[in-house]
This record gives sequence, C-alpha cells and structure tokens, in this order.
Amino acid sequence: MKLDRGVHLTYCSNIHPGESWAEVRDNLDRHVRAVRDRVQPGCDFGIGLRLSARAAAELAEPQALSELRAFLARERMYVFTINGFPYGAFHGTPVKAEVYRPDWRDPERLRYTNQLADLLAALLPDDAGLDGSVSTVPGAFKPALAGAADVQTMVEHLLAHVAHLVALRARTGRRIALALEPEPHCFLETIAEVVDFFGRHLFGPAAVQRLAALTALDATAAARALREHLGLCLDLCHAAVEYESAAEGLRQLDAAGIRVHKMQVSAGLRLPALDAKPWPRCGASTMRSICTRWSSARLSDCTATPICRRPSRRCRTARQLPTASGACTSTCRSSSTASSRSSRRRPSSARCSRSSVRARYRRTWRSRPTPGTCCPPLCAAARSTPPSHANSTGCGTS
Repeated sequence: MKLDRGVHLTYCSNIHPGESWAEVRDNLDRHVRAVRDRVQPGCDFGIGLRLSARAAAELAEPQALSELRAFLARERMYVFTINGFPYGAFHGTPVKAEVYRPDWRDPERLRYTNQLADLLAALLPDDAGLDGSVSTVPGAFKPALAGAADVQTMVEHLLAHVAHLVALRARTGRRIALALEPEPHCFLETIAEVVDFFGRHLFGPAAVQRLAALTALDATAAARALREHLGLCLDLCHAAVEYESAAEGLRQLDAAGIRVHKMQVSAGLRLPALDAKPWPRCGASTMRSICTRWSSARLSDCTATPICRRPSRRCRTARQLPTASGACTSTCRSSSTASSRSSRRRPSSARCSRSSVRARYRRTWRSRPTPGTCCPPLCAAARSTPPSHANSTGCGTS
C-alpha cells in the first residue's frame, strides 16, 4: 500500500511455504487476501512476491502470467518487488548455507534473476513513479569464496544482469533494480563492506567501461545505469545482528551514492541471558522447528568483543551455549540454523572467558556493544520504546 512521500509498504509472501507456482498462487488467495482484508480492505494492497526458480519458470508460462494479472486486478493488489534470495526450498527443511546457492559465481543465479526481472516488468502496475526491485543474495556465503577470482566472477555476472535490466527498460519502459541483501557471514555483511565493494567493483571505472561494452551506452549513461539498477535491500534484523545503527548505515550509503531499493522490517530474537527461563521448558521438537531457520547468533559478555557462530549441520539449544552467571547474551537471526554439537552439560563460568570463547568459536567481530548494555535489540519491535534509528519506513517484511 502507498504511504507518504511515494513509499510503498508490502506484505511479503515468503513467510508462507510454497515452492511451486500453484502453492504460491494458493497462498495469495488464502493468506495474502486475508491480511489485505484486515489491514486495508477496499484499497490497493502491495505484495512482495517470493518466487523460487521452479515457481518463476511455471509463472513464466503465458496462461499462468495472464491469470495472475487478472487476479491482481480483481483483488486490487499489485506486485512491485520480488524476493529472489532463496533459489530453492525455503520452508520445511534446514536451509543453512544452502540458501545462498546458486550464488553470484554461478551462471544459474544470473539466469534465474534475469527471469525474475522479466516477470516483475510484466507485473508492475501502470504507475510512472513506481519502480520495481528484486532482492538477492549478497554475493555468496563468505567461507565458500576462494579468492579474487571468485569476486571477479560475481562482478561480471552482476554487470551482465545490469545489462539485462538496461535492455529490459528500453524494451518495456520499466525500471527494475537489483537489491543485494547484506547478511551475516556472507560476502557482504556490513555497510562498510557494501560501500567498499560498490565503490571498487560496481561503480568504478572498470565497471563503467564493462557495462558500456555490454550495452553500447556511453560512459556517462553507463555510470548512471549502474547507480540506478544496483543497490541494497537493507534488512534491519541483519543490521542489528551486526551491531550496526540503521541511521548511521543509511548516512554512509547516501554518502556513497548507493540506493536502498528495499528495506525489510524484519523480526529477530534477543535473549537477555542464555541460562534464563523458559529455555529449560523448551522441548526438543520446538527447538528443532526453530533451528531449521536460524543462520547466525552473536554472543556478548558485555566486555568482550561479540562472537559469532558459523552455521553447521547440527543444532544446540540456547541454554547449552557458554554462560557466565547470566552475563552473556545471544542475538539470533531467524533464517537458517546456527548450530553445533549437542550437549546437555551446562558450561561453567570459567569456560566463558574471552579467550576460551574466542578459541571455541574462532571468529571475532569488528564491532563492540556499548559497555554495560550487552546486545542491542534487533528492531523496533524488540523494545517498548523504538530506538531513534528505527524511524525509517519499511517496504518489506521478512
């Protein structure tokens, strides 16, 4: 739905399981319509459409696309953004690091994202001031990258996609932007990494020259096209897990000329103490359900540098993480599993020393929490008084 100053708020369909187009279509009819009727009955209602590669291929059939457009017109709904992050299954199975594959090193990621842009161009409403966006993987899962050659391959595929968007705009008049979504443990996870990567690899002279060669644009037009068609999907939960201020991040992005094409007002979980109730009452089935989605957790003892656990193949409950008489905290991103070997023995406070935690989890984060405050809340919903940096209007949910 349209808010002030041309900002649109959408309900994103990725919250509902559905890998085939038939399942996604059923979700629109059952769940999204019900939300529309409760939130904004009788008005135009925006949808953030999540399409797997399978669903996108099925929707690309003329009959399916025509039926969807008729449904949207009949129900006064419109699609202006697509979640193109998860390529395959996203619900009902542990996703973990697999959610990033194929990543931007793989030509299949380019083909899939090109198809999503084509579909969005066909679905955008006739509103001259409304651009479309497709959110995507922030390059790749960082531990999977081998070096500079992998980075260059990702850059080449991203520039090839921009060339596709330039041609799509010339053909349809629709301007679609690719929005990379920084996420913990990915190639792009902090605003500083985003600013550095865009400045050196996507907005620099070499990128301008390459896009000009791909599109026959002159250098000035190619430089403008890069900034119009490449930008960010800023997930507030991801930023909080990184201990970043959304307001400061937006200032840095604006100074670098990087557009935020989509902002996801997403939810996360903050535990004030890892040995606090009600974790002992959580059953194994409950934790298994939760742990299919968690991708990162951050620990802090209020004095040491926050520590992050990398996703692995087995899950442990929060009360089995290191504690120091209740001083440690955990911040978890609701995505895929952050896990480790299971153990029922609660570690002693001695095992939560800074050196032992660092040795055990092997990764030290660059930022520190404010002394004495432990982990900050993940988003405005995590505290009764919203933080000052949570005033940005969200145009997506995750």
